[in-house]
Order: sequence, then C-alpha cells, then structure tokens
Amino acid sequence: MRGILGSSPSLATEVTICLERIASSDCRETLSSSAGVLSADQPIATGSRGLHVAFDGALYNTEQLLRDHRLDVSSFDGAEVVLALFQLLGPSFTDHLEGAYAFIIIDDTEGTLFFGVDEMGIKPLYLSRYADGVLLCSTLAALPLDRISDVERVPCGTVWDLDGLRHTTGRVTSDTEWTTALRKALQAQIPQDIRWCSLLSGGVDSSVLCSLAAQQGPLMTLTCGMDGSEDLEQGRRVAELLDSEHHEHRIDPDQLKSMIHEVVIATASFEPWLVLGGIGTLAAARAGAALGVKAMISGEGADELFAGYRDFDHTPAETLEATLRDQQNQLGATECLRLDRCSRAAGVEVRVPFLAREVVAAVRALPVGAKRNRPGSPDSITKVALREYASQLGLPEWVAYRAKVGFSKGIGITPTLTDFAHDERSRWASPADRERYAAPGIDMDAPVAAWLLGLWLSHYGDALGSDWTSLEERGLVRATAQSLMERSG
Repeated sequence: MRGILGSSPSLATEVTICLERIASSDCRETLSSSAGVLSADQPIATGSRGLHVAFDGALYNTEQLLRDHRLDVSSFDGAEVVLALFQLLGPSFTDHLEGAYAFIIIDDTEGTLFFGVDEMGIKPLYLSRYADGVLLCSTLAALPLDRISDVERVPCGTVWDLDGLRHTTGRVTSDTEWTTALRKALQAQIPQDIRWCSLLSGGVDSSVLCSLAAQQGPLMTLTCGMDGSEDLEQGRRVAELLDSEHHEHRIDPDQLKSMIHEVVIATASFEPWLVLGGIGTLAAARAGAALGVKAMISGEGADELFAGYRDFDHTPAETLEATLRDQQNQLGATECLRLDRCSRAAGVEVRVPFLAREVVAAVRALPVGAKRNRPGSPDSITKVALREYASQLGLPEWVAYRAKVGFSKGIGITPTLTDFAHDERSRWASPADRERYAAPGIDMDAPVAAWLLGLWLSHYGDALGSDWTSLEERGLVRATAQSLMERSG
C-alpha cells in the first residue's frame, strides 16, 4: 500500500486506489472502483459485491483462516484472504488475523471505505482529510506537503470508516506458556518460499530468536556495525555458537550523512534515538537485500514486553505493567515505525515474533517479577524471564545477561554522527525551533538533536506540525508520560 488512496465525497462512483510496489519501484497500478475482478495483483476486487482491497503486510495464520472459515480463494495472497474474510464477517474480521498489516477496503454497495492496522501497529497507516475527500497512505513521504497539516496516524488494532470507529480488534487471551507461544510465532513467521535471515546483535533478544531458529533448520544471520563495534564482535561470537551462515556488514562512515537524510525523510522523524536506530535498520536491510534476502527476523518488541529499557528503572511495581502497555501501544510511532520505513526503503520486510498476538498476551499475563526482579530500583535485573529462558536454551551468561546497549551505540555510529553534527552547525535548528519541538527526555540543544531537527524542518517545515504537542496529538510521535496521565485521568 505504498501509495495514496484519494476519495471524493461520492465514494460509490469516484474512488481510485494507487499502489507502488516495493519489489519494483517503477510499478504503479491503479484501479477504478467501477472495475471488475482482478487477479492476485493488487488491488484485489470482486464484482459480486463491489469490494476492492489494498493490503500491505503479511498474514501468518492463512491456512487456519482458510480451514476455519471455509474461504473460497484462489491463492494465499494476503489481500485476497482479507477480502474473502471481510465479505464473511464484516469489520470484525480483524479479530481472526495474526500478522502485520494495514488495509483499505472500498465497499461500493455501502458507498464507503474501511481501513485499519494490526493490533500492535507493526504496519503504519495515515489519514488526511481535506475539503474534497480523504487521503490514506502508509508513508508520510507519499503525501503532498500541502495535504499533511492535519494528517493523523490510524490507531493500532482498530477498523474505521469515514464516520469514525467501526471495530476494535478483540484482545486475545492465552493460557499458553510464553516460550511455547514464541516458538510457534517464530515458526509461523519464518518464510517458506523466499530467502531470509535473522538479525543478530548478540544481545539476548536476537540471540534467543536465532537459537530457536537454528533448531528449525539452516540459519543465516546478519550483523551490521562500524569497524570495531560491540555488535559486530558479539554477533560473531553468538553466530559461532549457533553454527549459522553468518554475514557481517561494515557501515561506511562516508555514507552516514546521506543515510541520516534518508532516515529523517523516510520516518518523518527528528527524534535522535529513532533516527540513529533507523540508520542501523537501513544498513542491515540494504546488506540483506544485497544477499538476496527478502525478509528478516528481528527481536524488536522484547524491551517493551519485558521492561528492558533503563527508562523503566524507577517505575514502581504497581505501575510497571501499565507503563509497558503504554509503550506497546505506541510502537506504531516508535520502533515499528523505524523498522517498517527503513527496511522497506531497501525493499526488505522485517518480521517480529515477539509482537505476535499470543506472545504479547502470554507475556502480559506474567507477574511483574518476571520482567524486573526489583521494580523501581536502578540495579534491578531487566527481562528476567527472557534471560532465564536464554540460559535454558544453552546460551552462555555473557549472552543471556549482556547489559542493554542502545542500537546506535552497539553499532558504533554515535561518535561519528556527533562529529558530523558539529561540522553541520549551520544546519542546526534555531533556538526558537528547538524550544517549539522540545519534548521530555530529549535535549534539543545537543548537537545531534539540533542537527536532526534542522534536517527535518528543511524538508517538512511546519507542514506536519508547528510544535511537539501538535505532532503528539495526532499520533505522529511518541506520547509523553504527562500526556498519557492526562488521557487516563
């Protein structure tokens, strides 16, 4: 769905879906809503009811859907399955999906359209209303600058039409052990018909997934970083333990400036942690693409499930789970945003087993002590249950209990980018702009932050929002703790 859906007020007669495929950036196909049945190429349409669908992402329970609902489809194509299930169940069809997805469905019979995203916000979707209709897209870069002043992110786990919320995807409950759920999710997400690899930083999240994947068959692993970076060394050591086909990609410092521009535009973000992490994602995705890889397995989501970030150090036990859920609900504006934008920019899909619905449900049901052994204390052990599981899998202590290392630090790009930021002082955002877009936890006067905001403003100006609050209110950036408290109060 790498494109725009534009509609006039008369949806039944004037609707166009535009798709730009990742596999071939020059391929753009359009379909008028008055057209007939299409083949597996998107958008998919059916003449029997006048339905048309554009679908971005992947379904991991297709065979179960076909079996349980006796769907009449000609292929396993996600768009075709979604269309058939919507015909049968209406907007509640998302209750039955396991996957990462965003969709737009046009219903000529009702004269409306439906749109939504998966429960964790792994795939993005944005909505912009204007006088003549609406625009829906999965990347802000697809929108004209004069049409993004009121753009908002579609909330995760919801189905909407033009009148408002139609359905909230039902939460799954699980009495399955989280380790069993993780094994099942990984097995479901490992591609069967395309070349894939598993990202390996040498930390506990990626190492657990790689260890499980190695039990299922031959494994290719990939680590990226600057020469001498911690992740390159740790990833190499874990790969040797697992006897994987290991590949290393060394980031060229001469390419960092151009990459940081690409990431700022692709993510529509100036937040330092997101942009710097995006460089690592983009570098890994490009390295994978050069190896013929079409999909990569990532350990993203584990920190939000198991309280891995040091930001949670002072969160007391009684509020830890609620804080974690707030973080999980914002993944569409944080880690999943970075993953999707930067991997798809290289034509690669990233899959995240930790964010499978049953895994999320099982981990949420764990006691707080399975996440932090001393909640509220800075010296507490993080991700307790995950680290214990890593040990059970036979991973050594230097893997299972490796301290959390930020993505940009682990791949070794932070010092170089700080030097670049000093060199680019003429492109820093002004003090007034830094004050407007300041948010708790970000020192906007720091060289990298001031530089990134300047780059963001040079491309987007005030088109997306005039200050941090205006971006936050529309879900384009993470919500601050104060905002979350105000909403819940």
